[in-house]
Amino acid sequence: MRSRTALLAVIFVVSSLVLPAAAHAGGIPFFGPIIPPQSVTGVPGSDTCAAGWGMLMIVVNNLISFLLTIAIVFVAPLMIAWSGFLFVVNPVNASGKEQAKKVLTNTVVGIVIALAGWLIVDAIMAVLYNPKAESGVTKLDVWSSLITSGDLSKTLCIPLKASLAPAAPPTVAVVPPTGLVNVTAFGCKNALSCQTSAAVNAKLDQMKNNLGAKASQYQITETGVNTTVTHASGANNLDMSCYGSCSPTQVKDAIAAWPGSVKYETASQSDYNAMIAAGVPTGNILGPAWFTGTFNNGVCSTGTGHCITASHMSLNP
Repeated sequence: MRSRTALLAVIFVVSSLVLPAAAHAGGIPFFGPIIPPQSVTGVPGSDTCAAGWGMLMIVVNNLISFLLTIAIVFVAPLMIAWSGFLFVVNPVNASGKEQAKKVLTNTVVGIVIALAGWLIVDAIMAVLYNPKAESGVTKLDVWSSLITSGDLSKTLCIPLKASLAPAAPPTVAVVPPTGLVNVTAFGCKNALSCQTSAAVNAKLDQMKNNLGAKASQYQITETGVNTTVTHASGANNLDMSCYGSCSPTQVKDAIAAWPGSVKYETASQSDYNAMIAAGVPTGNILGPAWFTGTFNNGVCSTGTGHCITASHMSLNP
């Protein structure tokens, strides 16, 4: 029994190591990708174009290599191990031993036929594509490589007429309404609400110059165009925020840099208290007592109170 167990172990180890090594010469193991990406072919757009004859041959060869890999690397070792197991558990059972021999024989013969068939086709195709090949002189490459040799850009993709070629993605540009210009000094949180008059845009440029390197900390939340909610200041609205919550220092810097008046608006009592404690002038802050209303479909609708969506600074030109 021990000898049979040892035989099972030897068969499994040998099959797991020898079969993959023997198949390596044929490009196996191969685990993909079946359709080669642009990084493999070296032809720009080969993974998105209409596949040509060369691409078809590469895909067929990769598919065959992948199936052989599954058969040799995974199926064959398991079947050989199974036959060895049957030998071990049926030491005196003639039918069991016969079944084990049949499984082992069929597995080995199947792998040999699969590899031999691939190699025979490869040899024939290589010779057909090299009719002047000489023994010991000419190097015969894999048949799929021979078919796709030369200029791959002419075989991997089917040339398309200009009318059928993929069009470049359209570019979308925001055209400001008549009399307005796009804000240039700061980034905009809402790209559709990033237009103002030339005079206000000039003041924003001045504010940016006054802030210097600190200007990158600010963005325009909304102007008076294409707003997400109705603003009390209407078309003259100009809201600014920070990338993240504004600190008291950022608010004071904005007040000093803007050539007009600035109101920091917040519905948070703790935020309001922190601004006052840090020295932001009370005349430049509107706190929770001011914002007692709520929005209904973008319109402030509760009593006479004002509404706010998030803390920000209102710039008054």
